[in-house]
Amino acid sequence: DARAVFETNDGHGTGPRYCPSLESKVVRFPGREHRIWLEPEGLDTDVVYPNGISVSLEPEAQMRMLKTIPGLQEAEILQPGYGVEYDYVDPRELRPSLETKRCKGLYLAGQINGTTGYEEAAAQGVMAGANAARPEEPLVLSRSDAYIGVLIDDLTRRGTSEPYRMFSSRAEYRLSLRPDNADFRLTSLGHIHGLVGQSRKDAFEKRASGVREAIAALDDVQLSATQWQRQGFTLSQDGRYRSAAEMLTAGRVPMQRLCSAVQDVLGEDPRSARMWGLLNMDRSYVDHAAVECYYRPYIGLQERNLAELRRDEALELPDDLDYMEVGALSAEDKEKLQQYRPISIAHAGRIPGVTPSAQFALLKYVRKQRRRSGGDFTEGVVQL
Repeated sequence: DARAVFETNDGHGTGPRYCPSLESKVVRFPGREHRIWLEPEGLDTDVVYPNGISVSLEPEAQMRMLKTIPGLQEAEILQPGYGVEYDYVDPRELRPSLETKRCKGLYLAGQINGTTGYEEAAAQGVMAGANAARPEEPLVLSRSDAYIGVLIDDLTRRGTSEPYRMFSSRAEYRLSLRPDNADFRLTSLGHIHGLVGQSRKDAFEKRASGVREAIAALDDVQLSATQWQRQGFTLSQDGRYRSAAEMLTAGRVPMQRLCSAVQDVLGEDPRSARMWGLLNMDRSYVDHAAVECYYRPYIGLQERNLAELRRDEALELPDDLDYMEVGALSAEDKEKLQQYRPISIAHAGRIPGVTPSAQFALLKYVRKQRRRSGGDFTEGVVQL
């Protein structure tokens, strides 16, 4: 007798995939238990928020459901759950600046662009506001600049068929899009577009200079495997020289010990003095340099994978490919791929909701299948 109109398709809307209502979860996952967390609203109140019980049923039905939960038989509802169905503008009608193509000077941000979530709305609001204030010099972030760039590129280039949420898996440069290097990626751009003041820019430049100096000092010291081993470091005898940066990150070695080892080998060499100078630096500079050195090989692998994906994006996908059997694909990836049946890796990348990670997983899967069948990997390339 009670129902959630837009969740049961009696209405016209598509509910969010990643924060669904309880009735949506029951429909999608019948027969399962659904956990509910009782979260106190404060220390001086008896109000409790039941997280995980978001519903849009009629209030009477919500009350009956609540009484079936152990411990809540006598609870009262202060605010019934509710659902909101909203219209949205096809985000492909927007420029990368979030200005509408049809109405100059009108910028859109938030749910009206087909997204869901606080952070997604806030990110668009920052960009739309910045560009509305300075339309002659629009601020556009690339996919390698920030997650905001990924979000806006996905929306304006691919569009969306369901409420869009931002996930790290949607970003092909996610190893480079980290909280610890946000200032390196965005401060200069922010200053150019009037979003960062001069004092903050000066503080960043001082920090950036210190980090660059620390990385340079660590990279400058190159010792053989034998020399590092004689200082008590464990590593393979492969004849390869290794930098202090590699030793710092591979073995999580304390900086003091690393400096002592370098001095024992190099003596009064200026490189040794430069290493000791790191101990007198702002600790945050050295810590950030260590993080950059740690991520360096993984970012290199990321770049090689992307180059490989771009090189082989014309690879044809088999007509009978069962995407449900492909490992490393999310449920959303599998659903969208099974629905659209793309003809190539590149075509798969143009499907709303299909991530770069999914494209690379498809590439590896098809290659593996062809090696098993003895097929020629150069066959089956389509003209894009």
